Amino acid sequence: MQEYFSPYIHDIDRNNNMDLVRYILAFGVLIGHFNYLCGADVPWIISTHNRVGVFFAMSGFVLVKGMLQGQPYGTFVKKRILRIVPSYFFVIIAFALLLAPLSTCGLYDYFTGGQFVKYLLANLSFLNFLEPALPGVFDDCMNNAVNGSLWTMKVEWQLTLTAPPLLWLIKRYRINLVKAIIAILICSLAYHLLFHYLYSTTGKNIYEILGRQFMGQTFFFYMGILIYCYYRQFMKHLAALALIFGVIYFAMPGSEIYYLLFQPFVICIFFMALSLVPGNICRYIDRGNNISYEIFLCHYPIVQLAHHYGLIDRYGTATTFALVVAATLMAAVITYITVGRTFKIYQSRRRSDISLQQRIP
Repeated sequence: MQEYFSPYIHDIDRNNNMDLVRYILAFGVLIGHFNYLCGADVPWIISTHNRVGVFFAMSGFVLVKGMLQGQPYGTFVKKRILRIVPSYFFVIIAFALLLAPLSTCGLYDYFTGGQFVKYLLANLSFLNFLEPALPGVFDDCMNNAVNGSLWTMKVEWQLTLTAPPLLWLIKRYRINLVKAIIAILICSLAYHLLFHYLYSTTGKNIYEILGRQFMGQTFFFYMGILIYCYYRQFMKHLAALALIFGVIYFAMPGSEIYYLLFQPFVICIFFMALSLVPGNICRYIDRGNNISYEIFLCHYPIVQLAHHYGLIDRYGTATTFALVVAATLMAAVITYITVGRTFKIYQSRRRSDISLQQRIP
């Protein structure tokens, strides 16, 4: 496979600002859910509709090299499991236990009722839509989901696990990679437009939900792959791309046509350009211990708690937001130290051992 895709395989300069953009996106998701659940209006530089898409674009960009090099599928899956699953499982189980005293059902009914088990099984298998709520928890909130942002994890798995077989088919039938990606982008946009039309004409929420599922997010993932394929050209014009698309992103009026057809391109190019700017500012902040993923996993239940206890009415928006951010950072650090960093070190040692074995004659 590597020979067929060799023109599109590049060595990426790791001294970039992807970690910074991951933090921008993670805090964007936190702020979006804080505004939605608590009725606040905290501003941020990336809108609600776009931040998850940019996460997928970065995933496509980062993962595609191993795919194009023909990394064994089992190895590819294992690496993704070690990166995604430990912290995810820890957060699901930890909040399921910690929120028990909050339940209106009582502890005995909370743990022995079928809903608790169903919640664990559904969420640990990335099918949180089957049971998003814990028994008697957040029933007084506008949305009783414990962690309503986790639908994206299912989509992340769908995108990453279906991409290697798709690339194998492209090689098997000698299809031009770039043309195939462009076709996928067009299909994804068409899918999104179709379900946006159905939602706007019928008002049924199911169409809005389906519109942002797997096919609706495929555009962003493969846009990241396309940017990787043209990495050298992208880096050659990095400053110009960041400036031009940054101006368009912040200055363009929010018309529906722009939002539906052009903004997905704009945000992908602008934030990918921003992420590839040399310098790695975050190395002075987190010393290589990026917790943006853990922030994403932990924030929603904490925002729900703020809403449940009516903290904005008691302390005001600014104080409540500061408390939510502080609590989220604390939970994210605990999650990272407990499991995230452990498996990160394990992966790093394993890569070193494999590299050493390859050098030994």
